[in-house]
Amino acid sequence: MKWIRWLLYTSLVVCIIGCTSVVALLYVYSRDLPPLDSLTQYEPRLVSSIYSNTDELIEEYSAEKRIKLEVGSIPVVLKNAFIAAEDAEFYKHRGIDPVAILRAVIKDVISGKKLQGGSTITQQVAKSFLLTPKKTIRRKIREMFLAFRIEKTLSKDQILNLYLNQIFLGQRSYGVAAATRTYFGKNIQEITLPEAAILAGLPQAPSRDNPIKNPKRARARQRYVLRQLLANSFINKDEYQEALKTEIKIKNFKADHQNPAPYFSEYVRRYIVSKYGEKSLYEDGLKIYTTIDLDAQKAAQNAVNTGLREIDKRLGLRPTKEIYETEEEQEEFLAQQTKKLKQSFFDYQVLTPEGELIHPSEKDDFDEMLLEDKKIYKALVRSKNLKKKTLEVQVSE
Repeated sequence: MKWIRWLLYTSLVVCIIGCTSVVALLYVYSRDLPPLDSLTQYEPRLVSSIYSNTDELIEEYSAEKRIKLEVGSIPVVLKNAFIAAEDAEFYKHRGIDPVAILRAVIKDVISGKKLQGGSTITQQVAKSFLLTPKKTIRRKIREMFLAFRIEKTLSKDQILNLYLNQIFLGQRSYGVAAATRTYFGKNIQEITLPEAAILAGLPQAPSRDNPIKNPKRARARQRYVLRQLLANSFINKDEYQEALKTEIKIKNFKADHQNPAPYFSEYVRRYIVSKYGEKSLYEDGLKIYTTIDLDAQKAAQNAVNTGLREIDKRLGLRPTKEIYETEEEQEEFLAQQTKKLKQSFFDYQVLTPEGELIHPSEKDDFDEMLLEDKKIYKALVRSKNLKKKTLEVQVSE
């Protein structure tokens, strides 16, 4: 009996000490938590835009590429892709997912290195908005406390909206709307399932796995997201198979918006900076409407170009600046010219199911004219006839 009493007393003392330690630990890590003001009053850095008198976009300025979206405006296909990839139980848990954490711990222990984090979308919001990215036990515990508080303060849709607006997705793009425009050159409402799966595969390593830097990794991550969508019944088998074999148009990184009035927009930029400050221009998402008539601007520019060409004609034919004597040198020049023409003619490349990023002109069904009317091109002089005053030139292969 004495032995039993001693065991009971010991167990009770251990239990009291354990509970006291847990309470003390919770108190230490839960005190001085940051307020949730940055979530409830979310004001991200946005893109400022300059428009013409007919609301045509002229130029954009920003510290980060970001387009803020309101709750309910993000397409369901895109939300489902991120939930499937990052937090399949998002609408069921209350901030943390113990099963996901345990699964991540087991995988990390078995592999001997960190493979998974087990963080929910709510935890990622807490870390992104309220904590530092430094990986410590203290930060992880505070992250969990904040996740509980966030779930009590905001709805699930509000939390998901914050996450999808804030997340970095590579190529200076923050948020899914900016990333959709960066990678696919389209409005977010036009996004397709294969494209949504590409974006949802980026959060782990956006600078490394994006389709511009590493198309094979981007396709591999896309396949993972599609498997998760299928496993969680967001899509059916037919949709899964179709998405796997769909070619995707990836916007050329250098094929951004061409400013039709660079001198005018620079004047406007300087005026805005002097009147409202540089921070407002590059972070506040200003909509700047101007009086410029782009049709008149284009007509004026064409008139200047026409005048310059007339002057050039009056100066007559001058000696060529570069001479390619051998056939190999000529073929190399023409090959480079062809490459430049393709890059300037197409504002996108094709991401194949195998993870190859190719120019549309490399496809078998390519049948396009690369040259544009009234545009000046560098060419190779093949022959000249002084009597007839004619030249035979070759622009590309």
